[in-house]
Amino acid sequence: MNLLLLLAAIPLIWRLALPFIPEEHLDPYRYWNSTALNTHKGGFNEPTLWRNLGYWDKPNSSFTQANERLARKLLQFADAKKDGNTLDVAHGAGDSLLIHLESNPAQLHALTSLEDETLQARRKLFERAIIQKLNGFPYTTEVKMHTLPATYKPGVHNEHPLNPMRGFVGGGEAAAAADEEEEEPAAEDDAQATFSDDDDASASDSQPPANDPRAPFDLVYVLDSVYHFPPSVEAFAAQVLPALRKGSGVLAYTDALPPPSWSSLPLSLVGGFVAPLLAVPPANLSHRPKTLDEYKALLERVGYTDVRVEDWSEHVWHGIADNLTARGGWWGVAGRVFGFADKTGWRYVAVRAVRPAQAAPKQE
Repeated sequence: MNLLLLLAAIPLIWRLALPFIPEEHLDPYRYWNSTALNTHKGGFNEPTLWRNLGYWDKPNSSFTQANERLARKLLQFADAKKDGNTLDVAHGAGDSLLIHLESNPAQLHALTSLEDETLQARRKLFERAIIQKLNGFPYTTEVKMHTLPATYKPGVHNEHPLNPMRGFVGGGEAAAAADEEEEEPAAEDDAQATFSDDDDASASDSQPPANDPRAPFDLVYVLDSVYHFPPSVEAFAAQVLPALRKGSGVLAYTDALPPPSWSSLPLSLVGGFVAPLLAVPPANLSHRPKTLDEYKALLERVGYTDVRVEDWSEHVWHGIADNLTARGGWWGVAGRVFGFADKTGWRYVAVRAVRPAQAAPKQE
């Protein structure tokens, strides 16, 4: 009986303990062995370290190939300004950043909550920049690294790229200082790319050009991680909106949607216990749109326009389930979980939404 009581109390104990556990220790990606999942190597014998679910549309695809395909598929789906100002949120070890650099954006902001991912990404970018220079095609993109949570907390993360007042905190003096810095030529390293941590930037109403350190984003790109962001996907999308360029700035991400049954008993109770273990806010399991049209309407209520939501499930669940199951061991267990998601109606969607030129009137 005592054992049963202890088991029944585990969810409550876990919920009570959560506020005292540092956020970085709750990130499930901290414990992934990305090296084991990726099979081929790139420049300087540094292995690629992808860890998304992949886009599996070719037979015998490797994990690495499917992961890179999903990254490129989302970037193509975003259809955003190629040479503008890009923010990649939750970029992992930096493989997606190398894809962004292929179009030579004016600025590339890279944000992750894990310090070791910032270091891995910085190394990848530096090595690729050296290769580009040796080949006669040096990068001119300014890269800004941020080690911060994906969700901006007002008054806590003033340097966060989604802070709408970033670069203007302190009023006119701060703005004037930023203007003075712009007059000086940007320092460049030997690889023709500049790297800085949390430099001044903001998305202001003045709509400065993409190479301005305070420019709004032409693209905010989130690959296979938005469902981890607290307090909800909707709240994150609302934070991104004022950071985008008016009339053209794009938010593009992939998301995992549970079937409608997860919003009702008893699965809602199961989800309430499982979600924290997977670092998924409960709202991202139990309070989600039930159809793609509902998803589109939700983002329109937030203030977006030209919203597109596509279901990519048939190219995701089955492929990742087969790949991991074939590995056996704990990977096999994870593969069966993804197979369960495939069979029970989970959907994997791609989302693209644009900030309108003018704010839409609030809907009653």
